[in-house]
Amino acid sequence: MKRLLFSIIIAIAVLGANAQLLKENKQILADGSVANFVTQADILSGLFKVYRNTADNEIVRGSYVNGLRRGNWYYFNFDNSLFVRYNFDVNKLVYADYKSLSNFDVYVDADESIKGKVSIPIPLWSFDSFYLIATESAINAIDGPHKKYLKQKELKIRVRVDKSGGAKYYVQYRVEDEDFEREFVVGNKFFDISWLPASLDGQNYSADIVFLTKFIDDLSDKNSGHRRFNWSN
Repeated sequence: MKRLLFSIIIAIAVLGANAQLLKENKQILADGSVANFVTQADILSGLFKVYRNTADNEIVRGSYVNGLRRGNWYYFNFDNSLFVRYNFDVNKLVYADYKSLSNFDVYVDADESIKGKVSIPIPLWSFDSFYLIATESAINAIDGPHKKYLKQKELKIRVRVDKSGGAKYYVQYRVEDEDFEREFVVGNKFFDISWLPASLDGQNYSADIVFLTKFIDDLSDKNSGHRRFNWSN
């Protein structure tokens, strides 16, 4: 009996300690959207939700288990239309709004004979949110003295997505007839935009994605001026 009682006390203590480690978090992202998520011992675990303007205006919804995405994840655009649904349990793309994806300018590292058949890389995030987050992060990476020359000017963003889905981001711009390229980072410890690499018949390919945006100081102006289908072609 004493041994049973001791085991129960230990179990209650462990459960209590784990419960105390659960923490609800809130983070404002670069596009002004809000991420709500739960961590346990500083590891993502539980519901992960990103919304814009109000809690009902979801743009990302899914769940983590011990730091790994599990089950179906949903990524919505600002008009509430579904952009991507991906199941992480079976690593399967369930749905993608290819009309949006067709506006990427994509350069695939593959033979000319198959380039037109290779699927393009897909960001596992809200399409509209990705555009703004990439724009804001790119602007932050531009050299300080250069920014005064770039007001309302076009910037070119290049995303290099390798065969494993790893992504590197670059902003390209011109100041006084000289070209510059700066690498920048999207995401942090608790927020990251994953990519599905370009692929064909089970084989992955590295690719560059290029699109145009504008240098605008006020994020609200970027929101109102964002033209969803005016990416480079």
